[in-house]
Amino acid sequence: MQDHTRHRWLWPTVVVVLMLGAFGVGALIASRTELFPPQVDGGADVVVDPGASASPTGGPEGPAAAWTGRFDSRTSQAYREGVCRTSWAGALAFEVTTEGTLTGRGEAVLGGDPDCPFPLRQPQVRSYTFEIEGTVRGERVSMAWERFRAAGRGLVDHGGFGPTIADPGVQIDARAPGGSGSTTFTLDVPTAEGVASARSRTRVEFGCAQRC
Repeated sequence: MQDHTRHRWLWPTVVVVLMLGAFGVGALIASRTELFPPQVDGGADVVVDPGASASPTGGPEGPAAAWTGRFDSRTSQAYREGVCRTSWAGALAFEVTTEGTLTGRGEAVLGGDPDCPFPLRQPQVRSYTFEIEGTVRGERVSMAWERFRAAGRGLVDHGGFGPTIADPGVQIDARAPGGSGSTTFTLDVPTAEGVASARSRTRVEFGCAQRC
């Protein structure tokens, strides 16, 4: 059995474009818009304290706006013995200053044990924390999820979240009029033969929660 740490040379530079409206971007990214109240309802049982991301900041016009979000990811990774599958739920919390600087934190938590056709000989990673940085310029949001850190005693992610999202990080460029948006995107890590060895399908929602 091989874990994703054996394929670091395969990690892609991932750029995800979020577009509001009923149109898709490419064959692998399907975007759709959904308005939701400032406190995003129905999210996973993952909580990120917005105050932990940074001290409240702002400019001459007032303090930074507080944004929250959530995401759900279904992942898989192929091995010689078969395919492992996992489900993840996550939360986002970030601030946007009056100058348009975006900073915050996120967390992803594994939902249950990996579904693998073989015994796991190494402990599964069960959660990640990560940092969020970017800018907001008018209706355009540029957001990077980076510096993922595995929490707890887990050593290996067997199901594909690591090689498709956590290890390379994710860059998101979004048009978000009204201060909210959502998208669904699929990311693949191919083998040398061009066949997907790891895949993740993720739905993300975010919106301004305070001082909008």
